[in-house]
Amino acid sequence: MLQIPETADQAQRTGAIGRAQEAVLARLPQSHASLVRRYDSIPVLALEIDATGLQALETMTDVVVSVKLDRAVKPQ
Repeated sequence: MLQIPETADQAQRTGAIGRAQEAVLARLPQSHASLVRRYDSIPVLALEIDATGLQALETMTDVVVSVKLDRAVKPQ
C-alpha cells in the first residue's frame, strides 16, 4: 500500500498513485524485485521480491504504508 495525498479529484489521485509507484520502482534494487502489476485507481503495486527487496520496501516509509506478503499455498 502506497502513501498518497487525499484528494477528491480522480485525475489528481491517479497522478499521485503513478508518482508514488514510480518512486518505489526507482528505489527498488533491480535484481531483487520485478513488477507484476500496476494499478491506476488504488495506491498499490504487485511485486515479486526477495528478502533484499522486502528490506528495501521497509525503508521507504515516506511512500510505503504497508507490505502484504502473499504466500504460495498447495492445493488441497
